[in-house]
Amino acid sequence: MTRKTSSYKNRKYIYYYCPTGKKKGCTFPPTIEEKELLYMVMDMIKSHIRRIDLLEAFIHGKQISWSGQSEYTMQIAEYEKRIQECNLFKSHLYQDLIDGIISKEECDFYKEHYTEETFHLHHAIADIWKKIHCMKALAKESAEWIHNFKQYENMQELDRQSIVRMIHSICITRKKNCKSGLTIRMNMSRP
Repeated sequence: MTRKTSSYKNRKYIYYYCPTGKKKGCTFPPTIEEKELLYMVMDMIKSHIRRIDLLEAFIHGKQISWSGQSEYTMQIAEYEKRIQECNLFKSHLYQDLIDGIISKEECDFYKEHYTEETFHLHHAIADIWKKIHCMKALAKESAEWIHNFKQYENMQELDRQSIVRMIHSICITRKKNCKSGLTIRMNMSRP
C-alpha cells in the first residue's frame, strides 16, 4: 500500500491505496483513509491481544509448562533404581562363578547384558533430562512471547515502531475488510 496525500478546500486528506491492484488481478483496488485503516488495524491488534490473554489464562490454569515433569522424575528414579540393581547383579557375578553356580560363558553373557542395560538406561535418563530442560525453556519462551504482546495491551494509538514489531502484512479487500498478518515470532523486541 502506498500513502497518498491530497488537499481539497484547504483540508489535507491522507489515504492509502494499492498501486499494483489492477495489475495483480484486483477488480476493485481499495483506497482507504488513514484514520480508518489505523482504527481497523488497532482493533485487530487488540483482538489478538485478548486471545493471547485467554491463552495465558489457559496455560496458567492448566499449568501446561510443568504437566509432565513429575512423570519424568518418577521415570528417572525408576531407571536409577534399575541401574543400581544391574550394578549389584554384576558385582555378584564373579562370586557366583567361583562358587560354581554359573559357568564362565554365563558370567560373560550376564556381565555384557547388565553393562549394556546400564548403558541404555543412562542414555534414557539423559534423554529425559533433555525433555525437562526443553519444557522449561519452552515455558520461559512462551512467557516472554506473551509478555511481548501484552506490553501493547493498553495501547491507545499506533506508532511506527509497534507496527514494525507486530505486523507482517495488511491486506484490504472491499474497503471494509481488513486482514493483517501479525508477527508471531518469539522475540518481538527486535524488528
